[in-house]
Amino acid sequence: MMQEEISETKYQIIEGETSLLELTKLAEKVYAISKLTDIESEDTYRSLGERLQHFCLKENIEILSVDHPKSERKNKFIETNGFSLIRQKAFFQKDLRETIIPTKDTLSYRSLAEIGMPSFLEIFDIVSIGDKERTSTAEAFLQELIDIAGASYSPQNWLAVYESDIPVGAILPQPYDDNPLEGSIFYIGILPDHRNKGLGTILHAKGLTELKRSGCHTYIGSTDVSNQSMLKVFAKNKCERTSTQLFYKCIPYRLTTF
Repeated sequence: MMQEEISETKYQIIEGETSLLELTKLAEKVYAISKLTDIESEDTYRSLGERLQHFCLKENIEILSVDHPKSERKNKFIETNGFSLIRQKAFFQKDLRETIIPTKDTLSYRSLAEIGMPSFLEIFDIVSIGDKERTSTAEAFLQELIDIAGASYSPQNWLAVYESDIPVGAILPQPYDDNPLEGSIFYIGILPDHRNKGLGTILHAKGLTELKRSGCHTYIGSTDVSNQSMLKVFAKNKCERTSTQLFYKCIPYRLTTF
């Protein structure tokens, strides 16, 4: 008989001494399949899927996977047991020891440390309005990013962007706390009146330059695959696409056989 074991970081379905399925918590409401035993019985396969459905519906869970041959069996199990692909995130990488792509940059930059948190927040508030990652105030969203940056956070590294002394955006280049040789750009934002003018490529290149100046050897970035503007920025700044994350969510009564 199948039994479920649920902890703060893991969800398991066990039959006897065998763990048939294990989910590991990655973030709030996001899990990944860390173990899926080979299953020959269609009844067992379906029952396993139904239990997973019930758990994910009850807890409003998304399942994260990757578009990779090693994950094909897990992805098939997810897709044939009532889950739909709701979004995809593309990951990119760039060796910062190479020459950064030069851009015609006539913008000026002032750090958060230079202009102070209130002025920086005024800009960040405008550029982040409508961002699906922002679920509350600009101040709370920025604090979340500061918390993620950890001990390596420095207000000197996060920049407000100006054109002729008029604010046009913000960029947050950030070395990783657990590996300072790698880094990312936590946020690139442009004020609405200045979008679609090619500033994204310039700001991204500036972020890469700042990461290189901070000692990073590798840049890692990502964006939703529907964000065509950002995909073009990665291409223009010669970043290599390395992987694609797949996010699944349960759609009730969508079971199929295998």
